[in-house]
Amino acid sequence: MFSFVKIASFLLLLASLSQDIHALQEQPSGGQSAQEKKLLQVARQSALIAGGARYCKLDTDDIEEFIGKTDARIVLLARDDYQKILGRLEFKNILAAASAKAPDMGCDKLGQQLAEMLRSSR
Repeated sequence: MFSFVKIASFLLLLASLSQDIHALQEQPSGGQSAQEKKLLQVARQSALIAGGARYCKLDTDDIEEFIGKTDARIVLLARDDYQKILGRLEFKNILAAASAKAPDMGCDKLGQQLAEMLRSSR
């Protein structure tokens, strides 16, 4: 009887694994939904702006306001805690990298863009 219990447990485990594999196969390619891709795109683009602003040593209060508004947008776009964390990590990592490099558009144009974005969000 002991071996029957082991066999039954093993069969239940196999059935569970089979369901997990089937669920993974049904996911869209890349494993990301369109909504999750949008969330990550917002995080990346915003981090490039905030990082460039830090590199250019623009107004710290403006940068922090922009970062706060970006975090709020990530929270609104996220469907669950996993996506919130994913979006915040993406933002944080790109922000760190972008802070170490001059923005492609130059500091003057970036400063104007940041000021316009903040003005329109108030």
